[in-house]
Amino acid sequence: CRPSEAPAAAQKPRCPVEGCKEKLSRINSFACGRCKKTVCMKHRFEDTHACQEPAKNSVLLGGGRDSARRCLGSGFAQQLRALGQNRGLAVR
Repeated sequence: CRPSEAPAAAQKPRCPVEGCKEKLSRINSFACGRCKKTVCMKHRFEDTHACQEPAKNSVLLGGGRDSARRCLGSGFAQQLRALGQNRGLAVR
């Protein structure tokens, strides 16, 4: 077998996040619904792969950790607690 005639091995795609060298496979890859990038599982959240396209109603669409932080920090959680306390429910 001559080395020059050997077929080139197909390279597996890698995570596009700067500094990440993770090879992507069917098991450890995630396709972002917002920016359409395929990243590794470590960078699946929007704030970890510099997601560029803003989503409308990101809280309702499952916008990742940033959306959950915005929701909890918006006073919504405090309103729910107050509502529960007014009705005699134990809310933490």
